[in-house]
Amino acid sequence: MKYVWFPHDAIASTVQSMSDGLTIEVGMTGIEGMVGISAWLGMRTTSLRCFIQVPGQASRMRLDLFRREVCEQPSPLNGLIASYIHTSMAIMAQKAACNCLHDVNQRLCRWLSMMAERLPEKDTFPFRQEFLAYMLGVHRPTVSVAAEGLQRQGLIRYSRGHLQLLDREGLRARCCECYEVISRQIHQMLAASLDLENRGAAFANRGCTRRRSGKVKMPIR
Repeated sequence: MKYVWFPHDAIASTVQSMSDGLTIEVGMTGIEGMVGISAWLGMRTTSLRCFIQVPGQASRMRLDLFRREVCEQPSPLNGLIASYIHTSMAIMAQKAACNCLHDVNQRLCRWLSMMAERLPEKDTFPFRQEFLAYMLGVHRPTVSVAAEGLQRQGLIRYSRGHLQLLDREGLRARCCECYEVISRQIHQMLAASLDLENRGAAFANRGCTRRRSGKVKMPIR
């Protein structure tokens, strides 16, 4: 791991893979967080992998600078990162319950709504059913049936590797309770501790560079 990343309009997914090849998303990161929290925790390796879900802009910071200027200093970023990690743990717990207790249709609506909330000005996203199956921890035919149902209801449209959100309110109305719980946790964290404008200036002063993250795997080991 050479850098930590702070997304602006990109979205990254953190996933856990099993020995039989099945994979499920355990975390989604947008402008509210960072990729590479294991570095802040002092860990050098992790069993998790991170992928770019939606390409976009992100600030990156060299790991040595991050450790010197943030981890080893009384930087205001330390409190923000701690708050983000605390919120991420609560969200992981909620997702674990959701994956066990709620059907795939509700979970798909929740996943799409959480992605849309992080990118309010964007309606079209890269889309592959295989990838979405990984995110939800199900087989591709299950995702196909659920996505086709949403398309018939006029909530989404997908073809040729892209998905368009047609009715955000309709998607939110079909989510399980977990969407509201997760959304509220993120907004409470942002309201309590995150000044987005000042964050960008702080990165520039601490050795961050702005990069465009493409459709590539972003390992966090």
